[in-house]
Amino acid sequence: MRKTNKRYIIWDLDGTLWTHKEHEVAIIADELGIPYTPKFENHFFGMIEKFNKTFADKIVVRDKISILIEDTIPELFFHGITGEQFLNVWQNADTNLLNEHARFVLREAAKKGYKNLILTDWLYDRQVKQLKDFDILKYIEKVYSCENNYMKSNPKSVSRVVKEKKKDAYIIIGDSLKSDIAFANNAGIDSIWYNPNHIQNNTEFTPTYETANLISALYLIG
Repeated sequence: MRKTNKRYIIWDLDGTLWTHKEHEVAIIADELGIPYTPKFENHFFGMIEKFNKTFADKIVVRDKISILIEDTIPELFFHGITGEQFLNVWQNADTNLLNEHARFVLREAAKKGYKNLILTDWLYDRQVKQLKDFDILKYIEKVYSCENNYMKSNPKSVSRVVKEKKKDAYIIIGDSLKSDIAFANNAGIDSIWYNPNHIQNNTEFTPTYETANLISALYLIG
């Protein structure tokens, strides 16, 4: 094992420490008490896409997310459900699956003296609740969400997470080239692209390392 000067591991959540259940949208519809339809699922993922585009260069504000939800999922209006009510239900819905190695790598990283940080492009309360439910919040030093801040891909998101004079002490692990690796490139820090599906990198973003396994990612750091 080689020596390392890393002190902070920045972890992505969605797609890295956990994944979404196959029938996520049906679960949300059931929790809302409305019928699940393919059209509802299309509107749901359309809302996600619009969220990413809308806030690419803007600060993420919960009230604006609620409005965006109402604009993109018309079924909610016909069932008397507001965007805020949708968010509250979504926050408590059981839609995620913990990566089988997540608890191990977080625990081992903490044992080795690393500080585990979370950087997520979603709402703080939702992500902290899920960390608690999966019993891994105890291994986390701090959670950085995009709420009232910029998303990871925006260079303006860097300064609140990475200390300018300590860049060599940070590394980020995540599955998204356009989000996690973009953050690393903007910040000038090392990165590990978690790529379990062996996707080809056709983007402008370059990871320091690549791995298909979270345990391997941990040992790449040292």
